[in-house]
Amino acid sequence: MDNQEKISNITKQSERTKKDSKKIIVPIVVILIFLVALFAIYNFVFCNSKSIFLRAINSEYQKLDNKLNKITNSDLNTMAKNKAIKANYTFDIDINADDIVAGTNYEGLIDEINKLNFEMNTGVDNKNKKFSYNIKANYEQDNLINAFAYGQKEKIYIELKDLFDKYIEVPVKEYDTIFESSENLEDSKYIVKTVKDSFLNNLNEKEFIKTSTKTDINGKNKAVKKITYSLNEKKSLILIKNILTELKENDKFIEKYANISNASKGKVKKDINQAIKKIKSDIKTATDNEKTIEMSVYTEGLLNKVVKYEIRLLEDEEKTALTYSDYKDIITIKAYNDDNVFTSKTVKTSKNTYKTKINMDDFKIVVNSKITKERNSHKFTMTQKDNSDIEVTGEFVTTSKEIEKKKKYNGNLKFNLSIKLDDKKISIDMNGKSVYKVVNNIKIPNDVDNSISYNKLSDNDYTTIMTNLNKNQKLVEFISNISKYMDTSDYYTDSID
Repeated sequence: MDNQEKISNITKQSERTKKDSKKIIVPIVVILIFLVALFAIYNFVFCNSKSIFLRAINSEYQKLDNKLNKITNSDLNTMAKNKAIKANYTFDIDINADDIVAGTNYEGLIDEINKLNFEMNTGVDNKNKKFSYNIKANYEQDNLINAFAYGQKEKIYIELKDLFDKYIEVPVKEYDTIFESSENLEDSKYIVKTVKDSFLNNLNEKEFIKTSTKTDINGKNKAVKKITYSLNEKKSLILIKNILTELKENDKFIEKYANISNASKGKVKKDINQAIKKIKSDIKTATDNEKTIEMSVYTEGLLNKVVKYEIRLLEDEEKTALTYSDYKDIITIKAYNDDNVFTSKTVKTSKNTYKTKINMDDFKIVVNSKITKERNSHKFTMTQKDNSDIEVTGEFVTTSKEIEKKKKYNGNLKFNLSIKLDDKKISIDMNGKSVYKVVNNIKIPNDVDNSISYNKLSDNDYTTIMTNLNKNQKLVEFISNISKYMDTSDYYTDSID
């Protein structure tokens, strides 16, 4: 091999080495850039105090918003926006207090109440802004009262069945607002979210304080990082001024607020400007020393997972605090000053099953709940801490079932309450049933035009109503019995003796 060939081989080898070096260097550079970016993101998102604080508050807000959406966006509520809904409700009550009222007029009074049951039939058409309501009160299955109410075209018509032969007309200026509940709810949710976002964004990043400490989480003293934002009188006023100034420029916020407050957009802006002007005046005389409010989040781990929230109100020497923790399937809420005033702890014991213990100054409450798609039950016991002779127990059960897909739903409600006092006992049982149907429209009687304005009812009209009331023998009997048993002097006499 001559010298020329050797030089050529050396050159080629050098070029291959350079290319191989580039192949190694480029990935290394990319990895380094990625690590630097990752480090920057970690410091800004996961370690930056304001970012952690905002992320924590927004996370809990989103959980609450999701639960609200789940309720308001149920099949029935969604269909109610564009379809008419008819419903039937029945309700009765049974009270047993023989241990306490036996032999007194109260016993007879309770017996009369137990003979009552109620029924209500409703129809609501949000799209066409019409409704009908029928309320019945029965006494031993005989009718006591049967009243109807119909709504259309900014008027409500009341029908007193068998009592008066005309509809009683009541004009309603803000009639349309009856049907704006779902729209108002969406407007209200937007307003709350916008105010929340403005509040968080206007917190001064430099005023967050991060410390290492220990705090009680589910009964254990846990090492955590604490991020706190404090406000005094002057800082609070400046914060509110900044929020109002920002909201004033938000046209969508102004429009939504005007919708739910039944005011013009001009009036809303004027009120905000007046509030800003007043706050600016107050800022001049406000103090900038003692803290009045402390808001804190407690986090653990490399990713700063939030384990507890706290808000403290500081006034003079009094310190009132509220804490909330949702950690490892245990939700704890505490309110306290020098002593624990209120504590609630909810533990998920198994799938769909929860146990809640509530402690207050004098009472302890235990609630065992089972929550499924079709049935919710809550059994509860309340006892007085220093008195074992008082005990309250009961159960609240609701069921809901789809009978025809997106057309018919059945529901039941049961509530029982037992109060034990020494060796005496009172029990109350309530039962309710409901049936919901999706229909195309709500029927309003054709003859509602045969009406009289409520302010034009004459003395003769009132006399007619009262005369017909007196013809209802069951109603007369019920009123007579109630009046008789309302004389409870014998009970008081017996008690005194």
